Amino acid sequence: MLKSAWNTVRRWRTWIFNALASILLVLPEILSAFAGYDWSGVLPPGWMPYVTIAIIVVNLWMRPRPAVLPTDDEAKR
Repeated sequence: MLKSAWNTVRRWRTWIFNALASILLVLPEILSAFAGYDWSGVLPPGWMPYVTIAIIVVNLWMRPRPAVLPTDDEAKR
């Protein structure tokens, strides 16, 4: 069971990363609009362009598709 769950996380790691990254980029706007929370205590506004660029670079590096595991037929060709 645990091995199956770990393989699912490995296979969908790009999608999981993209979901968390999109939440990170949108959350400051949502929190400041609805709750009046000052997000600059967690992530300074000047850092947002660098965080966005880092997310894009990591996303390109991971190739946004389900990953091929070494046990898959596609990897054995």
